[in-house]
Amino acid sequence: MAKKRKKEPCILIIDACRVTREETYEMLESEWSDEIVTAENAKEGIELFIKFAHNLKAVIIDLNLPDMTLATVLKKIKSENVTPEIIVLTNENDIPAAVQAMKLGVYDILKRPVFKAELLFSIGKVFELDHIIEKLKSYLEDNKELVLEIRLEEFRKIMQERRRIGNPLTHREIALFFPPPGERSNVSL
Repeated sequence: MAKKRKKEPCILIIDACRVTREETYEMLESEWSDEIVTAENAKEGIELFIKFAHNLKAVIIDLNLPDMTLATVLKKIKSENVTPEIIVLTNENDIPAAVQAMKLGVYDILKRPVFKAELLFSIGKVFELDHIIEKLKSYLEDNKELVLEIRLEEFRKIMQERRRIGNPLTHREIALFFPPPGERSNVSL
């Protein structure tokens, strides 16, 4: 019978090496034991990611999985339209691989052997960032009128400047500031 989870997983560990996967789990289990799920290859990791994507905050992944490249795994993760932070583990002192991983948008790269304090620090920063983002979303939701007021003021300034230079805003540009209901604005304040 499968162990019943108390909470949904928020950390996914993908590592082909059983020993490394277990060591990584053990480093995190005192804080998040019921919230960690592990996979032994990229295929299984992606399946678990899709299953728990709505709740995952961090994915810890081996740089060199045997069944899929890091770039391919990250592309599949990003296609799910959720944004957990990616922490890459590597055995290598491979600067080009690290640079490529950073270009792919990973949050952190940790060289093995990974020290518990180093991993806990990195994961702690992920949860801190997530907390800040949630607070910001809550603030924006609670202060919709203020946000709209700020957006209107910015819009007025841009509109006045564009009129001054003889280049009024197009309907498309106006829609960026004030999208139809249900759509997100591409303009950030």
